Amino acid sequence: MSVAKKAGKASFLLILKKGWGGLLSLFVMAYLARVLDGTDFGIVVISATLINFIQVFAVSGISEYVIYYNEDDKDDVINTSFWLNLALTIGVIIVGVISAPFYAKYYGNDAIETIVYLLLIGFFFNMLSSIPIALYRKRIDYKEMVFVQMFFGTLSQVSQVVLAYLGFEVFSLAIPTAVVIPMLSVTLFYKSKFKPTLNFNFNHAKKIFAYTKYIISTRVIGMLVNNGDNLLIAKILSLKALGVYDIAFRFANLFVSHFNPIITDISLPILAKSNKNKEALIERFKKMIDIVSVINIPIIIGMILFAEPLILTIYGEKWDVAVLPFQILSIFVLFRSIGSPASSLYSAVGKPKIGFYFTLIYIVPFFLTIYFSSKYGLIGFCIGIAIIRSLGSITHLIISSRLLKKSIFFIVKIPVLTISCSLFSVLIISNVDMQIFIQVILFILIIFLLMLVVLRSYFNPIIMSFKSLVSIKTSKNV
Repeated sequence: MSVAKKAGKASFLLILKKGWGGLLSLFVMAYLARVLDGTDFGIVVISATLINFIQVFAVSGISEYVIYYNEDDKDDVINTSFWLNLALTIGVIIVGVISAPFYAKYYGNDAIETIVYLLLIGFFFNMLSSIPIALYRKRIDYKEMVFVQMFFGTLSQVSQVVLAYLGFEVFSLAIPTAVVIPMLSVTLFYKSKFKPTLNFNFNHAKKIFAYTKYIISTRVIGMLVNNGDNLLIAKILSLKALGVYDIAFRFANLFVSHFNPIITDISLPILAKSNKNKEALIERFKKMIDIVSVINIPIIIGMILFAEPLILTIYGEKWDVAVLPFQILSIFVLFRSIGSPASSLYSAVGKPKIGFYFTLIYIVPFFLTIYFSSKYGLIGFCIGIAIIRSLGSITHLIISSRLLKKSIFFIVKIPVLTISCSLFSVLIISNVDMQIFIQVILFILIIFLLMLVVLRSYFNPIIMSFKSLVSIKTSKNV
C-alpha cells in the first residue's frame, strides 16, 4: 500500500479513535466534576507531574529513534531500543517509589503517595508497549492499534465513573490506570507480533543516546515548562486552585487534544519520509498547519465566546470559577495548536537540537512570567501563562519557516485568515440579542460562509482527507 493510502487510512482511524475518546471524555468528566471537588483533581495532577518529570530523564526519544531509523540493520536497532527502554523504565520506577513519600509530605497530602504508586504501575506497562506502538507508527499501520486502544480507553473511563459512584473518591481517577493500562499493554504487545531477542548492541545504544540526547534535554526543560505551572499553583496557591486550573485547562484543550494527535501522530513518520525531498517536506508541513488552523481556530474561538453556558451545563454550577481561566487559557491553546507540527519537523529532518536550544532559552522568561503573575491569584497566573506560551508557539512557527527557507507569511497565511473570519463572526454575534442556542447556530453559519468567501481558493484542498497531505507528484524519493 502506498504512503498516501496508508496515511489516509490512518487518519480515518485516528479520527474515529479521537472522536469517540473526546465524546466519552466529555460525559465522564461531566459526571466526575459533579461528585469530586477541585482538591481531588489537584491531587491527581500533582501526582502525575512527579512521574512525568522523572520519566522524561530516561525514556524520551527512544520511540522517535525507532521511527526515524531506516537503515538495513533496523531490526537490531529496534531490539536494542526495547531493552534500553525497559531498563530505563525500571530506573524511573525506583526513583518514583523512593520520591513518593517525600513528595507527598512537601505538598501536605498523604493521598499523593498512594496515587503516585498507582500511576507508576500504569507507567511501567505503558512504557513496555512503547516500542510495539512505535512499530505500528513506523509502518503507518494503525488499524489494529487504534481499535485495541479504543476498547481499553473506554474501559478505563467507564471504570472511573463506576469507582467514583462506589465512593472511591480521588482514587477513582487513578485505579483504572493501574488496572486497565497493563491489559492494554499486554494486548498491544501480543498483537504487534514483536518478539525481542536477548541481543543488545552497545554501539546501537550509543547511537540512540546520540540521537535522543537533544530530545531528552529538550523534554527535561520542556517538562519544567509544561508542568512548572502545576508545581507553582499547588505550592503557592493551593491544590484546590490547581484542580480549578486543571478543569479549565482540560476544557480549553478538549477538542485540540483529541484532534491534533490525528495530525501529529503521523506527522513525524510522514515528514521523516520526505526529509530528502525538500519540496515534499514543505508542502506536507504547510498542509498540516492549514488543516489544524481551519478546524481548530473557529472551534476554539467559539468555545471562548460561549464559555459560561458550556462549562455550567457540562460541569455544573460549582465550576463557574473555571470560566474566566478557561477563556484566558484558550488563547494560548489556539496558538499552540497552529504550531504543533513544528516539533515533528525538527525530529524529521534530524535536528531535534533546535527544540532543545529554543526551550533552553525559553525557560527563563517562562518561569519569571509565571512566578510574578502568580502573585495576582489564579486569574493573573492564567494571563501570564497565556502570554508567554503564545509567544513560544509563534516563535516555533518562525523557526520552522526559516528551517524550510520560506517566509513566515507563507506558513501562517491560512491561520491569519481563519482567525480574522472567526473574530469578525464574534463581533457580529456579540451585537445580537438572542437565545444561546440561536447564537451558536448563527455563529457557525456566519463563520462557515465567511471562510467559504475568504478562503475560496484554499478551502477545497484544505478540507480534503489527509490522503491529499501526502499526495505529491514528485514522490520518487518517498
